[in-house]
Amino acid sequence: MLSNEPQRVGSIEGTDACQIEFVTSGQLRARKVVRRSNLRVTGKYPSLKEGRMVQWESTNERDCQKLLDACSGISGFREQPAIITYRDGSTLKRHYPDLFVCSITGKEFWEIKSDSEAEDPDISHRTALLSGRIPRLGYGYRIVLSCQIRRAPFLANANYLLRFGRRELSPLDREHIRRIFVQHGSLSWSQVHAGALGSSGRDHVCRLILEGELAFDMSQPISSDSVLRCIDHTHRVEPWVYQLFAANRS
Repeated sequence: MLSNEPQRVGSIEGTDACQIEFVTSGQLRARKVVRRSNLRVTGKYPSLKEGRMVQWESTNERDCQKLLDACSGISGFREQPAIITYRDGSTLKRHYPDLFVCSITGKEFWEIKSDSEAEDPDISHRTALLSGRIPRLGYGYRIVLSCQIRRAPFLANANYLLRFGRRELSPLDREHIRRIFVQHGSLSWSQVHAGALGSSGRDHVCRLILEGELAFDMSQPISSDSVLRCIDHTHRVEPWVYQLFAANRS
């Protein structure tokens, strides 16, 4: 995913210096996350989108990776993707952002923190500096809070889709489902569970949602009344994962 990014962007010269150094093609991440000597809980998540085990160093990171994995508007993500060197006063500092996220709306570095960690003055200061400097280099910078990651029902919906949507469909199954949606326009989850798409209808629907061929309102819990529709690819829609950051959500 990082193959299209230059190895180094920006400069360490000047009072507002900021330089991004992406990992090279032979590296997966800028620093190792999972170590036997770690005192904190770390682990690996089998990403469907990335086709490999991605590392996390907090349950917040793991759950954020699941949200990105389940959102079809996200084309890819990478953990520990780069080293950001920036000047803070007279001091050059290094920062290892947690994730690099690519979507139809742009590319961003995400730093994942608990609500209490985000209130730390040093983290707030760094976030303010980088949020002003990194966009000049063509990327976004975002701090993602645990309360945002766990806004109901997005994570529960994502877990459901990832649980049942990992199996690929055959071309025949795809065509069969396409014709049913052309005929009916939409289906409810209750119709799917009743067998409208066959005995594997639930799994097939989950897979097609993950692929961005079908959609439903992710801001509502999956229920028998949830309505499934085909996605109109002629219209560009912001990925639903960005609803997590809407300021007016409780």
